[in-house]
Amino acid sequence: MIKTDLSIATVVEKNRIESDVAFLLLMKVEVRDSSGALIETLRLVRNNENVTVDGNLYTAFPFGIDIVSEAGKEPSVQLSIEDVTGAIQQTMEPYDGGIGFEVVLMVVNMDPGVSTVEASETFRVVDATVSDYTVTWTLGAESHLAIPFPPRRQIKDTCPWNYKDNDCKYDGELPSCDFSLEGANGCAAHENEINFGGFPALNPV
Repeated sequence: MIKTDLSIATVVEKNRIESDVAFLLLMKVEVRDSSGALIETLRLVRNNENVTVDGNLYTAFPFGIDIVSEAGKEPSVQLSIEDVTGAIQQTMEPYDGGIGFEVVLMVVNMDPGVSTVEASETFRVVDATVSDYTVTWTLGAESHLAIPFPPRRQIKDTCPWNYKDNDCKYDGELPSCDFSLEGANGCAAHENEINFGGFPALNPV
């Protein structure tokens, strides 16, 4: 899903030329379990310090992208993340390396007081490998045939909201949630049952 006429590939090439404009490459990854419930959102920026864009903190992390073009084939995108600490690998191991995850790449103009998104493209992880502390994802364009419909699945016992987001609405002091309704660390324990995103009245077929 391309949100601008200026593609990620074009901006990356442009950014390799000396420029007075500060362009940063940002990455957002939605980590979802097998039920489709959102577990967490990873936000990384290829930079030497963290940045905040649209109210979201992007953590400085070394990664890069390569656009691979072959005659007669659709271009592919290789995303490489230098994961010396193993943090990314540990996060992705329970989810088949991240295959199927949605990845949004954005190029942001970080001129003071601007923070303009110059380009944004959405991909899916179609392959994942790990070698020498480097996680490599092969990204494919999002297929409209693979998009769930309706977009929100009806799940009886699991809340799909991201903890403390605009749908969850919890703003208390508890540091985590187990995304259940009546669990030890669920919505009831947070006194937030009214915003539970699951469907407890749903009967199994």
